[in-house]
Amino acid sequence: MAHDPDKPTTEFLSLPRFSGDRATVPTPIELDSATAWAEFQRLSGQSVDDPAPDSPAPGFAPTVPDTLSSPTAAAPPAAAPPRLTVQDVMVEARRFNRVCPKPADWQRLHQLLPVDRSGRPAPAPVSGGAWQATGAMPKRMRLRDQVEWAEAHGELNAVMDFLKSLSEAQWHHMDE
Repeated sequence: MAHDPDKPTTEFLSLPRFSGDRATVPTPIELDSATAWAEFQRLSGQSVDDPAPDSPAPGFAPTVPDTLSSPTAAAPPAAAPPRLTVQDVMVEARRFNRVCPKPADWQRLHQLLPVDRSGRPAPAPVSGGAWQATGAMPKRMRLRDQVEWAEAHGELNAVMDFLKSLSEAQWHHMDE
């Protein structure tokens, strides 16, 4: 049987495939190119006879203003920035596996915290001999106690600003 040169072969479909072989893409077959070309020319030859810029294209109704909707209302005023939370401050404090500020800076943070109405001071930082004997998690928990104290006394923004002002070298980290 003679092979038609215009028709692609399909024998490649029966060949075995191996891992790493490139995927084969079937060759597209155009069944009737004369008909396709005639259809293309027919469609591309249609013209709209250059209508005026403000008139609708043939077959379309002119645009009519919408009478059902009301004019756009003014946008509401911009919302105030979100309120800072203890969680936000602790995310900053835990960044880069931080535990708490180093003793001198932690003492400066403690001095920022107000004394409450009954005269009680904020929770004290871990310092002195207790610094070496206390693990990372109890130190972090004490810092959280101070952050919660600051929130209760309206000083959370000041604490966040202070913590953000510390360089990475001024922080005690989990691996130290």
